[in-house]
Amino acid sequence: MRLSHDPSSPVQIPRNEDLQHPDVKDLYPCAEGAGYAGGIISATIDGMKCIDAGEEEAVL
Repeated sequence: MRLSHDPSSPVQIPRNEDLQHPDVKDLYPCAEGAGYAGGIISATIDGMKCIDAGEEEAVL
């Protein structure tokens, strides 16, 4: 058995330091489908980070 830490998606949708897509405002690519996670736990954590980033942006 081998533990994998590689993203499962063959492509990674770009995002900048505030987790938004660099060209599409208010688009937060996250988790496994966007190439930022490789399993259930890492996808959950990345999704939570994107939610927090979106909430911060909404408050500003």
